[in-house]
Amino acid sequence: MLIKQDNLNIELVKLDRLISGLPELGRKTLIDSRADMYVLDLIMIAALKRTLSLARGFQALVVSKNMTCIRAMIRMQLDTISRLLAYTYVSEPSELAKEVISGVPLNKFKCRDGHKLQDRYLIEKMAKQYPWVTEVYKYTSGYVHFSEK
Repeated sequence: MLIKQDNLNIELVKLDRLISGLPELGRKTLIDSRADMYVLDLIMIAALKRTLSLARGFQALVVSKNMTCIRAMIRMQLDTISRLLAYTYVSEPSELAKEVISGVPLNKFKCRDGHKLQDRYLIEKMAKQYPWVTEVYKYTSGYVHFSEK
């Protein structure tokens, strides 16, 4: 049992390092490269802030061994990433960002190929590059919706 706890502690240290580096990565990405700020930057900042919050929560839940909430948080992060990628699927990402920031749901818009930007489509599209996403999304959805497991 000591070996398992040692491995967990090692992984938690790695996770802490990754989380601690996110603000600097965001700063370098959004600020260092240019002086101007764009509407898409606001979307990126929101995604980064959400990712940081989820990561810190994930870290605390790992320590407390709360697997139900961990799985729901993984699903939440997949949602964050899939929605962020949605901006790469449209012809006018800045216009989409303006609409979303003003309160119009993302799923009201279509991508260049005519599909609505709905959860299922966003996950399918992401899974083309990352095949594991489909299974993880389906598995973790059961913990969000209290429908399985």
